[in-house]
Amino acid sequence: MSAVLLMMMMMMMMMLMLVTAPVLDDCLQHGSTPVLGPVWVSRGERFSPTGVREFLGGLISYTKTKLREAKRYQKQVSTTRRLYCVE
Repeated sequence: MSAVLLMMMMMMMMMLMLVTAPVLDDCLQHGSTPVLGPVWVSRGERFSPTGVREFLGGLISYTKTKLREAKRYQKQVSTTRRLYCVE
């Protein structure tokens, strides 16, 4: 098999993987480009968890920030309800 044909087949397989890869949940999307996952594309080298660790660390940090914002908002709503609503 020629190298060009082999390269074309590999590219087609990678495109198929990307088309069928699930999109990360909307609440975890923090950029304009949608994040797909889980996908691992390799040229044959060993797997290194560094990229995964950085991605998950960023996702955890983003989620914690969103959770703090939601808790702050919940506290504001609760305080407002106690002040202005008769139960």
